[in-house]
Amino acid sequence: MPIFFLYRHSIELFLKSMIVIFHSELALPYPNNKPQILTEEGKWRDLDNCHWIDALYWYWARILIEHKVKLEEEAPNGSWILHPDLEENIKVIAKYDKDSTFFRYPFTKRNPSLDQKKYSMKRVNNLNDIVKQINTKKGGFTFIIKDDNDNIKSIYSLDENVMSSELVIFKETSDIFSNYHIMTRMTLCEGF
Repeated sequence: MPIFFLYRHSIELFLKSMIVIFHSELALPYPNNKPQILTEEGKWRDLDNCHWIDALYWYWARILIEHKVKLEEEAPNGSWILHPDLEENIKVIAKYDKDSTFFRYPFTKRNPSLDQKKYSMKRVNNLNDIVKQINTKKGGFTFIIKDDNDNIKSIYSLDENVMSSELVIFKETSDIFSNYHIMTRMTLCEGF
């Protein structure tokens, strides 16, 4: 889960940095002269108090789209188009971790039904399942709880592939935003 958290947090930080850069380099004023984002609901929210990945993405994309001509004039070597996978990737990330708590805490305040999905130790309900698993894998970790009479009460097995397809999305999205950030710094800020 720490890896998920770090990818998700990097995406948030890349978005916030680029929002600040866009406001600065394109001379876009903030209300109240403090860094804020506009939400889809039309409300301004302080940037330092917003961790909503979908809201940050929406505002960043809005700036990119609305100011594309100016970006192309100011930084013609940049590629000021939206990556085709970003919108769907952000939906997946927001589903799990809209506000940066899902991978940080053992419980989730927004969607507790997803909590079981992130745990690497899974309950095994059938002893035959664990035998099959042991026979098809090399190594692994299984935890067996017995009562005082050596009767098996519970079996847990390590799932080494917890949310592996989601991890690909988190990594890919972090890489995409890293590339956007580098491009923005190099073309719009002359490397600074």
